[in-house]
Amino acid sequence: MKRSLKNLLVFKIRETDGEKGNIKDFLFDEKKWIIRYLEVEIGSFFMGKRVLVERSFLDTPQWSTLIFPVKLTKLQIENAPELKDHLPVFFSI
Repeated sequence: MKRSLKNLLVFKIRETDGEKGNIKDFLFDEKKWIIRYLEVEIGSFFMGKRVLVERSFLDTPQWSTLIFPVKLTKLQIENAPELKDHLPVFFSI
């Protein structure tokens, strides 16, 4: 079945010990054209941060409940690498 990644942007993630955040975006490997990371926002709008979850920790999305299970705990999600530390580098000539 064909699905759009855009539809996943309303999903919450579910860790092995509860729910912690919301999906915000996907980061791709531009050479292999595969998802490398899931960008997840944890915390509140004002006090939140965005972290990256490697695709190896992703499970199958549950379309009926809008949940994206991940094979990590809440603490592991909180300690995941932050998006701001892994932004792409652009060079100008």
